[in-house]
Amino acid sequence: MAEPKILRVVFPPGITTMEDKHRYLFASQETLRREHNAKGADFREGKITEKEFRDYQRLVFGPMNDAFSVAITGLRSTIKAEYTDQDINGPLFADVDLANTFKEIPR
Repeated sequence: MAEPKILRVVFPPGITTMEDKHRYLFASQETLRREHNAKGADFREGKITEKEFRDYQRLVFGPMNDAFSVAITGLRSTIKAEYTDQDINGPLFADVDLANTFKEIPR
């Protein structure tokens, strides 16, 4: 059985300030949540099997969500902010590319 990867968030070049990093993390985590919901709908509609869905949760969603949570927690001590949907879905964060948001950490 494949083991989940340990991931670290990698910020795109334009994301440099702590505030932008915080917003980017929240926008990315929301994108991941929406992807998870779509996979769940695919499972409920019979487009993918339960095993495929559970493997996605364990091998993809879980590690990515954990990486976001660790990164958000790390920034939380440096910036106190709350964001609206408009903030995290604005032009800078509208097209989050989850495939290029992570770097695998060797075990």
